[in-house]
Amino acid sequence: MVLHIDTQALKTDTLAFPELDSSVMKYGTMIAYEDSVLSSLKSTEEKHTMEKRMVGIVNSLDLEPFGIYNDNDVEISALTSDNNIEMLIEKYHGKKVYFSRKRRDIEEVEGDNDAKTNRKNKIMRHISNDNRFSSRVLNGPYAKILSKRNYFELTEDICSLLNICWLSSPNMKYFATKVMAGAILYNLETGQALLITSIETYGRTPSVDPHFENPQVSFPPRDTKYQNIWPMTNTTNEGTKLIIGTMEFNYLITASIRVDSNHLPEVGPSTKSFLLNSIESSKNTQIFLDRDVYEQAKLLGEDLGCSRIETSHSLYQVRQIRSKFTEIETYDKLRATFDLLNIVSDQPVTIFTLCDFSKAIPSDDGEPYSNYTLGSKLFMKIAAEIFSKEYKAQLEKDVVESIMFRFKDRTQKIPRIIEEIMNLYDTKGVEKIRILYNQELNRILVKLANVLASSITKANKEIIKNIQTAFTQH
Repeated sequence: MVLHIDTQALKTDTLAFPELDSSVMKYGTMIAYEDSVLSSLKSTEEKHTMEKRMVGIVNSLDLEPFGIYNDNDVEISALTSDNNIEMLIEKYHGKKVYFSRKRRDIEEVEGDNDAKTNRKNKIMRHISNDNRFSSRVLNGPYAKILSKRNYFELTEDICSLLNICWLSSPNMKYFATKVMAGAILYNLETGQALLITSIETYGRTPSVDPHFENPQVSFPPRDTKYQNIWPMTNTTNEGTKLIIGTMEFNYLITASIRVDSNHLPEVGPSTKSFLLNSIESSKNTQIFLDRDVYEQAKLLGEDLGCSRIETSHSLYQVRQIRSKFTEIETYDKLRATFDLLNIVSDQPVTIFTLCDFSKAIPSDDGEPYSNYTLGSKLFMKIAAEIFSKEYKAQLEKDVVESIMFRFKDRTQKIPRIIEEIMNLYDTKGVEKIRILYNQELNRILVKLANVLASSITKANKEIIKNIQTAFTQH
């Protein structure tokens, strides 16, 4: 089994979007030398000193690790002499199995012509970080599914694309959101690898996004691993947020799963299994993008009229927000989900989609679950009206009444809130009210969104199960 990483994935041309190199070797990515040695010895010992000792023994015996890949891309690591590898490759490679040598990146000691002495005095250079990354993922619980994907490390060209102004190039916000769905963050310090399954983007300034993030929190410093890209953990009252800051916007990871070891997926604004609490940990975090996802995102970026990420399920592309419901940018489709997952059942629930969540969730205050779904349905109706009519969108009294009629007990919390909206029609003596820039309506909707929050948190616990099932069944 091999994780495909394009080490020379991008070729710069005259286009704004770099083209991926189509000549990707099927077995171009190899497990790191030391990891392959340990794998061939069936070692499960994780202590650093023991690992070094075992690698040292193999070196002293002049043995070389190599990998054998069968037709199903399953790899077996083994040890043999250097001469034997040459013979095996010449005789068998490409027939029923494929051989991959596990080279160390080394240099010879100058001034010594004795070949054997040279061999004993080879100086280990820095082992490829890509190899360490692939080794972690391929030894993780989801190796089978991820080995079928192609990953490449974030490049300077794409960093530049992620920092293009949204005001002058609004289509780029859809490219930016899509391209990071399915990305893997790899912490070189801890060896932890996190797959992003759902992600949202938030503009840096109020001129592009009323839900803009505080620029002082995640604004990229000058000294970063990737130019103007800054992954970090930000602890707030709402939780421990994993974000990636650019000059133009912030990413908020809303669903993820560790792929280096067994952990439950995390769904919602808080990510606790992958912490970047220091400047050094942020600098030592690599970002790998999925090749297929990049190609899909590229099409969005090249479409100057782009206004969504997917052609279906528009509601599921709207971010989970709890304020500013009368601002049109609130309804921008800036949420993306990794294409291995189902956009409906495997991504976090929002105030717009709770009405589609069929499993009843007990409430803490005794209010029936149906009340929460009806509250969500009102948000769904408002969003659909915005999608259709934009600045001319209006909320009809009949729509609100149809929801009110379905409440069995109008004295409960959610019916009382929606009753406040009904009063807006009676006060003004109208059958329709404007949605955008209606501060009275926004005040009531904020109150309703806060009430729905607890049910959304509970619903996301079921989404955790769905994501875990999706990965184990692939």
